[in-house]
Amino acid sequence: MTVQGDRIELSQRQIERIITLDESGCLFVAQPAVENDGRRTGIPSIIEDDVVAVIERSLRFAARILDHIDSLGRLTHVAPVVAVVGAGYLPWRTRVEQERSPNAATMGIGSSSDVVVALTPPVRRRPALIHDTAPLAMDFAVRIRRQLRP
Repeated sequence: MTVQGDRIELSQRQIERIITLDESGCLFVAQPAVENDGRRTGIPSIIEDDVVAVIERSLRFAARILDHIDSLGRLTHVAPVVAVVGAGYLPWRTRVEQERSPNAATMGIGSSSDVVVALTPPVRRRPALIHDTAPLAMDFAVRIRRQLRP
């Protein structure tokens, strides 16, 4: 854990996970889009099912952190944003597509390496982080897929 100005950072550098929180309630959660668990075979791909699960966990985690640091609920609205950084060239696939054809995929040669998506409307009431977790995560995944698989 490190403290830099108004920001606290927790990191697990060996597995590339970082969490930062600043005094205004801005929470940043970073983790790999492609897990290197040693069991996967074939072409490394971003698996949509895994991305949805990671986004769901991150939204629930954000809700728990906000409940802890702002138990009175002064922060009433949130504006979640999701990004895939430096992996735009990787294939975006479902788990079924990966299992069906693990050694053949279309790589995003000309794709942007960074994809950043927000919701429409971008601001939601804070309880949506808990009550609408699955639909929000799927909405983010669809928006990322649209940019990675035009």
